[in-house]
Amino acid sequence: MHLQICGILLSAAFFISSCNKDEDKAAETTGAFLSLADFSATNATKLSSDAAIDLLSETSWVRDEKSEDDSNNENAITKCIADNIPKISTANKSTLSVVGTVDATACLKAATDGESSSFTKLSMQVAVNLTCDGADFSAFNGKSFSEIDIDSVGDEKCGTNVRKMFSNVKFELGIGEKTLFVREAVFTKDGGACQSSKQDGKEMLNECIFAQYSNFASIFSETEVNELVVLSANNIVDAGDTNTPWYESGKFDVTVNNFTGSLTHKGATTAPEYSLTDGAETKSGNLSTETALYGLSQPIELSLSSLINSVSNRLSRLH
Repeated sequence: MHLQICGILLSAAFFISSCNKDEDKAAETTGAFLSLADFSATNATKLSSDAAIDLLSETSWVRDEKSEDDSNNENAITKCIADNIPKISTANKSTLSVVGTVDATACLKAATDGESSSFTKLSMQVAVNLTCDGADFSAFNGKSFSEIDIDSVGDEKCGTNVRKMFSNVKFELGIGEKTLFVREAVFTKDGGACQSSKQDGKEMLNECIFAQYSNFASIFSETEVNELVVLSANNIVDAGDTNTPWYESGKFDVTVNNFTGSLTHKGATTAPEYSLTDGAETKSGNLSTETALYGLSQPIELSLSSLINSVSNRLSRLH
């Protein structure tokens, strides 16, 4: 009987432990609503090789391009979105989560032409999670996203331990009769949280996918224009020096609309080499040193704030 009871207790303990691990795993992708299938090249617009290279080099959606000359309208839109982002949740104390939706239509109209504005909608859906095994993010529960520096929080709470990053973000903008959208995700190919680790001030990233799909270019065209960039990291190393524009080493497998290929890094001050093909034409070269793909001068971290600023910048140019 004693052995039977012990067996039952051990089985129960194993079951509880397994459940806890499942719950922890689920917490890493809290609020997920996008998958890799949402970034398929099937409906992407066919591009020329030069246009594909330009799109690969394009940074307006991911780097902070705000300057001292920002307009009041732009600041108002940025502030409106940031002020309405859902509060931080730490239901699982080792995961910091920002999950929910934002309707910024009213302040978009107020920041443009009021009731006569051609903008009819601005909404955002977001699921951003930062997980560090053994960390305790409880102190941040209920705080606003704008109150914290997520890079500093990650460094403080995670240290050199593996950090798990996950984000799904979607913007929708109504302008006249058109609906424009941006989808962006940081995850693995199966929709899980991607992992990075730090050692000697350097950050290592592998099997992490950065994906963006947008039809914002349609506003300048009579036809629908869908732009897609998907980057899959292979042994990417970030030296951690914000004064250098590129990763130190590693390679991205790349999809840019109808082109696929690679982007290889060979030094933090050397423009990475690209090789792209659509099956009929192959192009290779170096990205311009004046661009920094996906904010490479920044730490490998969640870029919600940069994306908000970039959307605001684009909106101000449309207005």
